[in-house]
Amino acid sequence: MRMSLHGPALRALIATALFGGALLLSQSQALAADAVADRVERVLRLRADTTHGRTLFSQYCATCHGATALGDPAGNYPSLAGQRPNYLLKQVADVLENDRSVPEMHQLMGRWQFEDPQSLRDVVSWLADLTPNAKPGVGSGKQIAEGTRIYQADCAGCHGRFGEGDNPSYVPALRGQHYSYLKRQMAALATGHRTGMDGEGRQRLGRISLNQLDAVADSISRMPSERDAVPDGNPFVPGGR
Repeated sequence: MRMSLHGPALRALIATALFGGALLLSQSQALAADAVADRVERVLRLRADTTHGRTLFSQYCATCHGATALGDPAGNYPSLAGQRPNYLLKQVADVLENDRSVPEMHQLMGRWQFEDPQSLRDVVSWLADLTPNAKPGVGSGKQIAEGTRIYQADCAGCHGRFGEGDNPSYVPALRGQHYSYLKRQMAALATGHRTGMDGEGRQRLGRISLNQLDAVADSISRMPSERDAVPDGNPFVPGGR
């Protein structure tokens, strides 16, 4: 897997993601960014054992996310299959360092297995190698054209034309994700109830009405997988090598 950011560059990226691109961070914010970056760097140095990752996922994660990590169509739990490994790792690190509030995850992450860098490496690598969800939950379908127009204008620059994400930049893939989950998370990011997006991204979301967010979420949930979207010389593969 391609992992290109380390040291100061990784810390700067994580500080931007956590705190919206602020030029000056408080001491507590700087320490939080350093803690997340340290954890991410330790994990990225390790070679993955995806068989062990599958075992850990089945034991600790499948109850909520499903046996093959396809999540919940109602949007209570996201699909994780085929997600970019760097993004998955950073989200877990955020929860472990209390920089993202997900009560169910905090309870789970208190167990020793997820404090172990090798276990984290194994789980996120196994997830990244899975095929993305081919049939996520979708919306009404009434505003797909409008949602697609807004996505290509305001979201594709970071998340990719086909919602494939960008592993080296820790940008998540969106294709294969459930409509209800996408809608809820976009609204939380736009209103500041969830961190993890730079200032420009939040401003873009903030300019989009709730009705338009619904249209964008519906459009994304209907995106084909990379293999279907780019049949000739497909440059993408699940996991973002």
